[in-house]
Amino acid sequence: MRKDFLAAAMAAGLAAMAVAGSGSAATVIDNMGQLTAHKSVNGSVTAFYTPGAGGNPGVLTYDFGATGAEGAFTTTQASTTGALDLAFEFQIVGSSLSLVNADAINPLKAGNALGAPASIYVTSGLTGPVVLGASPFSHDALANTNEAATPALTLQPGAYFEHITGTISPGTTAIPNTDINVGAFAAGAVPEPGEWALMLAGIGMVGGAMRLRRRQDASPAALRS
Repeated sequence: MRKDFLAAAMAAGLAAMAVAGSGSAATVIDNMGQLTAHKSVNGSVTAFYTPGAGGNPGVLTYDFGATGAEGAFTTTQASTTGALDLAFEFQIVGSSLSLVNADAINPLKAGNALGAPASIYVTSGLTGPVVLGASPFSHDALANTNEAATPALTLQPGAYFEHITGTISPGTTAIPNTDINVGAFAAGAVPEPGEWALMLAGIGMVGGAMRLRRRQDASPAALRS
């Protein structure tokens, strides 16, 4: 029994060490609010990474701006590598929307660039499934930014999460930081199947009325009058 206890304790200790050394951490979420037709939702964050001493996990500090629905707030998480997985939530209510894109911009300055693999993707629900992505960040030399955008897609009502991944450089005396601006834009509402049926029926009725009017105009009685 003593051997079993020691084996279990050793296994638990190794598991704890593996988790501590993996650098993985829970996703940090900011709520951007409800996305509506011909509108956009936006969020922003400044991330700082302070590495740990002696192989211990460091700390990622996230300073969210006031652009999201939650307003400004700051939160932290443990990290051994400076790798981040941020999730910006937005909601679609009522009817489907045609999403033009979900995008992210990383303005560049010294120590500010997101390291590889930096990408953007969108999930339905926090843990999936993935509905858009992953689209990598690319450098825009003219604007001096790293930018990424997803393709267009029709999204049903529900909660969606725009994920940003990548790594950031450790802080030094100057405390380099990484700024990320995030957004999603919808072109318009997408008609539901019942609405399509009504629209087609309406078009058919208009077309029938126009054909009937042409026949009446071309009848002998109409020509004699």
